[in-house]
Amino acid sequence: MKKALGTAVLAFLFLAMGCGTKEVSSFSQTQIDSGSEPPLVTPPVIPPITRAPETALDPDQLSCQAQYRFNNTKKSASLLRSAPDDIFEDPIFSNDNENRSMLVAEGEHYSRKIVNAAQAWAITEGSPDVTVALVDSGVEVSHPDLQGNIYTDANGDHGWDFVLNKPVTSDGTGHGTHCAGNIAAVRNGFGVIGVAPKVKVMPVRFIGPTGSGSTSNAIRAIYYAVDHGAKVISNSWGGSSSVNLCLQKAIEFALSRGIYFVASGSNSGKNLDNSPSYPASYPDVIAVGNSNSSDQKASSSGYGVKSVFMFAPGTNILSTTTASRGYYREATGTSMSAPQVAGAIALALSIKPNITREVLLKELCESSAQVLKSYSKCGRLDLGEFIKRISQL
Repeated sequence: MKKALGTAVLAFLFLAMGCGTKEVSSFSQTQIDSGSEPPLVTPPVIPPITRAPETALDPDQLSCQAQYRFNNTKKSASLLRSAPDDIFEDPIFSNDNENRSMLVAEGEHYSRKIVNAAQAWAITEGSPDVTVALVDSGVEVSHPDLQGNIYTDANGDHGWDFVLNKPVTSDGTGHGTHCAGNIAAVRNGFGVIGVAPKVKVMPVRFIGPTGSGSTSNAIRAIYYAVDHGAKVISNSWGGSSSVNLCLQKAIEFALSRGIYFVASGSNSGKNLDNSPSYPASYPDVIAVGNSNSSDQKASSSGYGVKSVFMFAPGTNILSTTTASRGYYREATGTSMSAPQVAGAIALALSIKPNITREVLLKELCESSAQVLKSYSKCGRLDLGEFIKRISQL
């Protein structure tokens, strides 16, 4: 292999819970959780998803799959934690648990209005046959705005937790639950509504309670999502400037199976054309930047006319969070933008399940609002126009 297969540091969140949008880039070689680790448990065998036959795999892909896709009996010895050089505070909530969702009616938040979500929902609100895997910090699966749209496998489990080595039941940071609400919070007359309120969300956890995780478990999470039927994988994490061969191979494998891999486009404020940030900068990843209610680029957002596919609202986004954090909160960052694009793709697949990747991405790009074109390839997500175009194909 051309590159070492070590578990290079990558996997820390764009923790954007509130005003904290600065990218953490300093790490210590310590475990995520204090105390001894639980023994690794192999996720239960689920009947395979019917898919097209796999093409011949290159030697690097075979080697990486041997380590991370089929061998879940070994765990990386170095789980990595970000150094405590940033404090992420929420300027809206401070330290209270006030339910801010009462401030706006369901669907009336600017992030849904500016992308013309109502126009899209008049055509489709999605299909439970479409599953979006959320590779993140887990999801509070009992949340009243999410529980109806949580993926459940043949064993009754809701995805897999590669931190605790068991099915996902909770979220240690609230970050994953916030992202899940952006994708698929249900329409129920209260709280918030996701971009695709009738698709399924598959929680796949690799982020620990400190807000970071190991690259090894991120790779395992991606292979898990592929093997369990996800059609879109949403990734609100990253920041490494270095390529990890097996992470790249896992993404390539997902892409080869027709899966859309969406990633947050960094909270570094840098031009990713010149300063790559992974996984957003791997080939064919749909990287998403953070725009605000005025259709401006958030100062912290990564950008790049070659590297960032499009922007989506990511500033002061109201969404779901854990019960301990008040059920609903606003948060800021590309972490909030990427799930909306993942949800948009899921909506399109709900009405045109056999659409080709080339056509879907062409329509997604050409339907975009023609703003922020100096910072991205396509502009800003226009969900209504996108779904209208898809429905007319």
